[in-house]
Amino acid sequence: MLHENSKFSFLDQPLNWLMWSLATIKLAMFAIFTLTVMQTSVSMAKNTDANTPIVCSGKNLLADLEKTNPKALAEIAEAAAKVSNGASRFWKVEKPGRATSWLLGTMHFADPRVTALPPVMENAYSAAQTVVIENTTVLDPAAMQKAMAELRTLMFFTDGSTLEKYYDPETLKLLESRMEGRSLPYFLAKRMQPWVVATAIAIPMCEVERKHRKQKVLDQILGLRAQKEGKNLVGLESVREQIGAMAGLPLDFHLKSLEETIKLGSRLDDMMATMLELYLQGDVGKFMPLMKYLSKETASSEGYAQFQEVMITRRNRTMADRAGPQLEKGGVFMAVGALHLPGKLGVVQLLKDAGYTVTPAL
Repeated sequence: MLHENSKFSFLDQPLNWLMWSLATIKLAMFAIFTLTVMQTSVSMAKNTDANTPIVCSGKNLLADLEKTNPKALAEIAEAAAKVSNGASRFWKVEKPGRATSWLLGTMHFADPRVTALPPVMENAYSAAQTVVIENTTVLDPAAMQKAMAELRTLMFFTDGSTLEKYYDPETLKLLESRMEGRSLPYFLAKRMQPWVVATAIAIPMCEVERKHRKQKVLDQILGLRAQKEGKNLVGLESVREQIGAMAGLPLDFHLKSLEETIKLGSRLDDMMATMLELYLQGDVGKFMPLMKYLSKETASSEGYAQFQEVMITRRNRTMADRAGPQLEKGGVFMAVGALHLPGKLGVVQLLKDAGYTVTPAL
């Protein structure tokens, strides 16, 4: 952990978990929350006027660290420099005799800074014959609703219990306050698995508002555009695989994560603001060094290691393997969560191992 006098000593276990959780399942979870509320005909969200600018709160933790502990910031940068394939969010994928393909690390946000494609990305997308995204079911509300109905037992307690069985009244009261203004009312949230509720709480309110204004996250925009333009659209995972992986982790792990997520409160926005800034800079290799510095204990825990294996490493292999047949044809624009790209077991390295030349394009 950090020294006691550090400004960041409050950032302990939940920060690591949430960074990975939001990056890997946010797209599917956004659809889940919307459809769940539609099915219950209840929404507690407080929409603002459509003409009112959406402003996200939260501050960049790295900017604060630069002022309070520049030595620590230098150590994080040094560690990030050792993360292979961590210096870009957009990559050119080449193999002799095939049209150039492209790999984009996405952030599952509707923030216009994320959804606006720079010219190099726009040109690559326009030229692509095939678009590959994590999951195509989220593009079809009817298909998503059917999938959620089939997976309901993975998202809700099935033994009649609720979160009230596991938490004290003070924590439950705090949870109820955290649900205010969101599309998942407390009376429903308490019946859901803790990992679902933790992800709901962690979504910034500015993103909740964008969802109510029907703004799409980047992955959805790319997929819907591919359908409109008549491109070949391919999904790498099913909703069942994504949700099943998360639901398969131990309940105790999820209960502890939710409790700490509840207690982080507004500091969650700082985490997301920092993550967004790093993403826009293409500095995705800095995610893990930063998180390990802020929470050494969590990063070395058995539960976290299992989470990373199930939600990141294993899925990296699945994505690379299933994208293989499309990449062999060439002319592909592939978009997956940015945290799946870097590292020795990341998608970029897996494609290199498969014989592709993969180089930064932005």
